[in-house]
This record gives sequence, structure tokens and C-alpha cells, in this order.
Amino acid sequence: MLLPNINLPRPSLNLLYDIHKLRDEMNRLFEGEIPFLRHNEFPPVNMSVSDDNIVVTAELPGVDEQKINASVKNKLLNISGRREVEDAGENDVVHRTERFAGEFSKTIELPARVNADAITASYKNGVLKLVLPRAEEEKVKKIEIKTN
Repeated sequence: MLLPNINLPRPSLNLLYDIHKLRDEMNRLFEGEIPFLRHNEFPPVNMSVSDDNIVVTAELPGVDEQKINASVKNKLLNISGRREVEDAGENDVVHRTERFAGEFSKTIELPARVNADAITASYKNGVLKLVLPRAEEEKVKKIEIKTN
């Protein structure tokens, strides 16, 4: 029997929070939920920030690009979509199913406001790449210091 990994919370100064996180992990274990397939953990994303852009990449293997949606409002980026279920043959018996299939949605908070009209998106080899230009008011402005 394959047992799921349990991610124990890191200790913090808030003991009550730690107890609630541990309780949640234990509930997931006994409910049979596999922790790495939790709704809010797919798709895995990376985010990098420069003076001009925020770049977000999301791993979406096996997802048809026509089934991917991305939207931004204020400082929230939402990536959602659907990965289709692979049907077994009529006479096939499925022995193991670990790959996530179905609808997914993930919302992440961006570190700055972006210019929504200038966002570019590309999808290659199962990786979605979003380049979100920072809004002008969010860009770092250098202050010139003059000497007297």
C-alpha cells in the first residue's frame, strides 16, 4: 500500500496555527487525499521579478493550450483550465491512477500591479510563460542626488 507524504508544518511562534495545520494534514491523511494533488498546489508555478517585469511560469503537462485560462485583476493572477481524463480501453483494467485529471484553478498574489494590456503569454512543452510588465507607478524610480 502506497502511503502519501505528510508535510508537517514548520514550527512558528503561533502555536495555535501550528496545531490547526497539523490537524488539517491528519484529516487529509485519513480522508485518503493525496497531499501533492491538493487543489491549490496545481499547477506548480515559479515567479521572478525584475524592475520592469514579473515573469510567471506554470507547469501544465498534458493540458491542451485551448483549455488554459489566465486572468489578472488588481494584484491577483489566476491560472485555470482542464486536463482531460485518459480513458482506458474497453477491456483494460486500470491498476494505478496517479496523474491529476479534471479542472484546476490557482490564484496567486503578485508583488506589484501590472499593465494588463501589455501581458504576453506563451505555451511550449507543457510550460505556460506569462510576462507581466509592471505598472508605471509600481516601477522603481531612481532619485538623483545633487551635491551643492
